[in-house]
Amino acid sequence: MSLRGYITNNFWLKFFSLLLAVFTWMTIQASFQQHQTMLDAPIDTISKRTFSSIPVTIMTPSYGTNHYRVDPPVVEVEVTGSEDALTKLNPKDVHVFVDTTSSGDAKLFRRSLQSQVPQGLSVTSLSQNQVNVERLNSQSK
Repeated sequence: MSLRGYITNNFWLKFFSLLLAVFTWMTIQASFQQHQTMLDAPIDTISKRTFSSIPVTIMTPSYGTNHYRVDPPVVEVEVTGSEDALTKLNPKDVHVFVDTTSSGDAKLFRRSLQSQVPQGLSVTSLSQNQVNVERLNSQSK
């Protein structure tokens, strides 16, 4: 049989076998690459830690002479991040504050709480979203 006969005899069967071999090879290569990617990727778990009795700090204007009382004076803060960062986190690095700079002449008002934690961590929840703020006295200069 000539060389041409080896190619053209049962051509479609040979062509289908070649396609099947290429498809099988591509599938196995993709599986190996996916497995290697999974091995190379670091496992980073997200953990939560709850801090109770975090005091609410009152932000006032530097020129203000008013004194305020916040109810409740302490809140519970839930922080998420890497387990390593959370174990190193000191409760003194978790800050919760209320801004009274735009309170005007109101004696009693509600304000939203704001929070701050070190970079790489985030606050998931606060036990109170808003607090009652009472202006105790106002003294003139």
